[in-house]
Amino acid sequence: ETWSKYDPSAKGFIQISNFKEFMFDLGSPLGWDDSYRNNDREQEKFIISLELNTYNDFMSYEYQDLLHALCLGIKIREEKEETIKRKE
Repeated sequence: ETWSKYDPSAKGFIQISNFKEFMFDLGSPLGWDDSYRNNDREQEKFIISLELNTYNDFMSYEYQDLLHALCLGIKIREEKEETIKRKE
């Protein structure tokens, strides 16, 4: 459902410019929760960690690439949370 909001013609791509809004709309566990809101540094670190391929002259992300990367992103967040717990 969330994907179709950003890819209404079902071409399998979303614009990179819509990525952050998509992540907030998607929500946890694949997307971002409120801890990412107003935290540009964490957003950028997360995006870089996904190592996504770009398409259409660096304007779009592809559905399968993004889904795969977000599933791996869950692991990244879990490791981050575990590190924070260990420091406490």
